[in-house]
Amino acid sequence: MAEQWYFAENGQQQGPVNSAQLAQLAASGRVQPNSLVWREGLPQWIPASSLKGLFPAQRTVPPSLPPIPFQQPGYSQPQQQWPSGTQYPQAAYQTQVGTSWANPATPDAMVTPSFGRRFLSNFLDSLVLLVPNLVIGVVVAVLFFVANPNLLRHPQEEVLMLGTIMLSMGSAWVAYFWLFHYLTGKTPGKMMGGLLVVKLDGSNVSSTAAFFRAILLAGNIFLLAFSLLITGSEQSTLYLAASVVGGLWVVANCFAIFFPDSAPMQRALHDRICGTRVVRDPRAT
Repeated sequence: MAEQWYFAENGQQQGPVNSAQLAQLAASGRVQPNSLVWREGLPQWIPASSLKGLFPAQRTVPPSLPPIPFQQPGYSQPQQQWPSGTQYPQAAYQTQVGTSWANPATPDAMVTPSFGRRFLSNFLDSLVLLVPNLVIGVVVAVLFFVANPNLLRHPQEEVLMLGTIMLSMGSAWVAYFWLFHYLTGKTPGKMMGGLLVVKLDGSNVSSTAAFFRAILLAGNIFLLAFSLLITGSEQSTLYLAASVVGGLWVVANCFAIFFPDSAPMQRALHDRICGTRVVRDPRAT
């Protein structure tokens, strides 16, 4: 059976293609030497340049050496500068929060974590969010009771209070995952689990991608909250439909990592939509 290759293009997984088709893609320029490729049997994605015969050998001519100045007493040799256009090695990338390469998850260092480690990290994040969510629920409930002491005698207003509490909790979830993933690439739960959220090339997640990733994580909460606020009833068709759709989304999102086309990255639906993936943090012990 011919080898089936997958390749990364614009942050998305493409393929499968056979070896001949991969060579055609390389010849047309669609697959570059620094493009990531993978086939069954490889432990992780590798740069296309590591495949022998895929790209024609290019003769590299080193730049001419700069003239050596006359070293007078007290002269200090200037620090070597990289020639213009030369690609720096990975170790030379500067670490800056909020910009590319703040997280050192280079393509050759990206390892897919186990399901157990990911589950534990998500569970720890749920525990971290438990106290803020309880505080939010109590504060919203107190405000509703202050505005209407006879709230429990009006079922519709009670439902509106519940919808407001759920909307507030969902917003807290979004803020938590959005800011942590954008600023550091990991929530406290992922930090304790030694995990990192990155783009497919290993660079930092953008603010937009981190925001929409957080929205998709809390999507079922927002569906239920808005259905309650719109209808004012837990017996409405809209609320029941939101419950079913939200439940199906949670199940599909979690178990998408086991879909056959998810190998080897094992990405959930929110990762596929946002062009991200979860990897082991190379800095974690």
